[in-house]
Parts: sequence; C-alpha cells; structure tokens
Amino acid sequence: MAMTVRFSDEETEQLRLQAAAEGVAMAEVVRRAVTERIQRQSVLTRLRDAWGEPSAEHVERAAASLGIDPDRAAQLLAATRHQAAS
Repeated sequence: MAMTVRFSDEETEQLRLQAAAEGVAMAEVVRRAVTERIQRQSVLTRLRDAWGEPSAEHVERAAASLGIDPDRAAQLLAATRHQAAS
C-alpha cells in the first residue's frame, strides 16, 4: 500500500540526515520508526497487563530518567491505555 506522509522542512532534513547516517532510503527510516513504535506500544501493554497501572509518582520518575516532560509521559501512557482498550 502506498501512503503519503507530509513532513515539515525541519523534519524532512532530520529524516534525510538519519537516512544518510544509516545508509538507507528515507522510506526505510520511516518504516523502521513505525515498526519500532508498534513494538514499543506492545511492550507497554504487556507490562501494564502484568504489573497494573503505574502510579503518578512512577510516571514522574520515569519521565525524569528519560528527560521528558512528566505531562507528556502521562499523555503517552494514556494513549497506550486507550490502545489496549481498543
């Protein structure tokens, strides 16, 4: 299936640089990113099934260790929760 994805100029440049660094086509970088994202979501769902929902404190600590905004971490967690319910 063919698909059109629109990127900003900055995103296109980052994608071009990443593809050059990996020695692959830009489309391959995108395919790998999609596959990685799906696999990561699957892992998060399995962890949640095994251990239950993380507390707000755990989300904040994880966000701090990853260097991301705690609110963004909570949004990502909520997105995986939504996908698991689907």
